[in-house]
Amino acid sequence: MSRQDKPVEEGRNGNTNKLITSASLLPLDLIQATEFHVSTLGNDTNAGTQAAPLRTIQHAADLARPGDVITVHEGVYRERINPPRGGLSDTRRITYQAAAGEMVTITGSELVRNWVKVQGDIWKVTLINSFFGTFNPFNDLIRGDWFIAKGRQHHTGAVYLNGDWLDEATSLDDVLMNLLYQVIEAIKFYFVTDTVKKINNQGFPVKVS
Repeated sequence: MSRQDKPVEEGRNGNTNKLITSASLLPLDLIQATEFHVSTLGNDTNAGTQAAPLRTIQHAADLARPGDVITVHEGVYRERINPPRGGLSDTRRITYQAAAGEMVTITGSELVRNWVKVQGDIWKVTLINSFFGTFNPFNDLIRGDWFIAKGRQHHTGAVYLNGDWLDEATSLDDVLMNLLYQVIEAIKFYFVTDTVKKINNQGFPVKVS
């Protein structure tokens, strides 16, 4: 190598060093945006790839950085999602999306099984506090000057049966008393209806108001 070539070689090394230094200063999320996959068949110990998806959307949210994409595959996800961060601009968002052509349902409800029949249409189940994780809605009261409590506590938790919301009662005794009231009302209705039928059969005029 001649002495004339050496400065050119050093110049190339110098430029290369500058290029490497510049690249190291770029934000990591611009260099390596990631797509995290979530599936009901996944596991939060997985890498989050399509072949090894995560189990929860929340864990994907914990890992995602601006520019990343979270793709959720078909299924029902029963979880509370609280993203720890958002994007930085329209071009550096954290995108949450359902996988193409797949139906995704996110719900805060949990399926509760092992109900025990008390009597009639009354059933009960006992749940341990850990069932709700870090947030138990049945320990969380509805508050606000807009809310009329009617002399008792109301909780943000609710029970649904076949999609219908059930009224909250203060105790099992209240439910049983309500059942007794319904039985009494049914008996009274039957008695009145049966009496009206008998009067009609005897030919007396009956006025229904």
